[in-house]
Amino acid sequence: MGGVMEVPGYNIVDTLGEGRAATVYLAFVENSDQEVALKVFSKAVSDDKAFGVQFDRQASRLSVLKHPNIANVYEQGRHAGRYYLAMEYIPGRTLRHRRFELELAEQLHVLQTVAEAVGLAHDLGCVHGNLTLDSIMLRDDSMEPALLDFGVGWPIGAAVIGNDLTAEQGRGTTVDERSDLYSLGQILLLLLYDLLPHPPTPPGKVPQLRSELEIFQPLLECTLGPDAAQRYASCTEFAEALAALPPEQIEAAVKNCEEVLIREGELTKLAEKTEPNTAVPVKPEEAPEPAGDELALDLREPDEGAPIEDLVADEGLVEKEDLVEQEDLGAKEGLVANSDDRIEPKATRQFEWTAVLPWALAGLVVMGALLMMLQPV
Repeated sequence: MGGVMEVPGYNIVDTLGEGRAATVYLAFVENSDQEVALKVFSKAVSDDKAFGVQFDRQASRLSVLKHPNIANVYEQGRHAGRYYLAMEYIPGRTLRHRRFELELAEQLHVLQTVAEAVGLAHDLGCVHGNLTLDSIMLRDDSMEPALLDFGVGWPIGAAVIGNDLTAEQGRGTTVDERSDLYSLGQILLLLLYDLLPHPPTPPGKVPQLRSELEIFQPLLECTLGPDAAQRYASCTEFAEALAALPPEQIEAAVKNCEEVLIREGELTKLAEKTEPNTAVPVKPEEAPEPAGDELALDLREPDEGAPIEDLVADEGLVEKEDLVEQEDLGAKEGLVANSDDRIEPKATRQFEWTAVLPWALAGLVVMGALLMMLQPV
């Protein structure tokens, strides 16, 4: 916006929020200590002629839209090519952030209160058109809900794009009370999903709640259902249905969901800790007994293509065992150890040729000397 935005009659002191469509400022009315939330629409939105016509038509409706749970709109106008709204400033946080501070029964009471306020607005011919968790503010001083952005709600029959539409509205381009009713059903669904995860729902189908939350299924059918004849006739009727839910059933549903989460959490932890051992133990083959007390030593260098693998038995010390495997021949040969040649497990010791070679050479030297002595003079 190129520096601090200026709107005649207001002193802007801070930015409360910013989006693609508008920026909301904290401002004071000039020569007064009254705080207001000043919503200034973007240049792109303000240049839309259809938006301008609908914005101007809202003035007469907003002047009579007074409700304790709807943020008041004090003034709306246009300055420097941008539309703006001066609204009641409500210190607090939205339901999206504060819902985790509330029990389910308290959340349902908030939704019931909002539905009653929306029903009154419909009686005056005004549709909100963009009900979400972010458009419901909970006051810091009382936690009472206040519905925001009714200043940009759409007159019944207005053309809109991108809002929550019912099946019939999806085939057309206009909104009516059914759009707000559908949005209230979506908010209820989000609050219930906070309690217990659910699988995704195919497009065009009403989400099916798990058995622990089945008391709420009729409310979803009557707000999100594809058959208009089976839906609530108004948001006021939806509010009455919420008020009629027995408190003990709400409390029981919450308790059941907590038990399910605990049970599923324990099963998940157990599954993570328990890893079945599917390995089949291999029993080492016993080497054939050598003839007599002969000690056979294979002093040939091992072939690079035939690695030495099973040098030891699985446990402890072995007396005699086949130690060399040649893959290309598919047979076992050579190297047998006496009981005095202690062979440690494979994990701690590898066979070393350098340890055997000196003894073998010494034996050859002794045998050569004996042969020379035995030859006749």
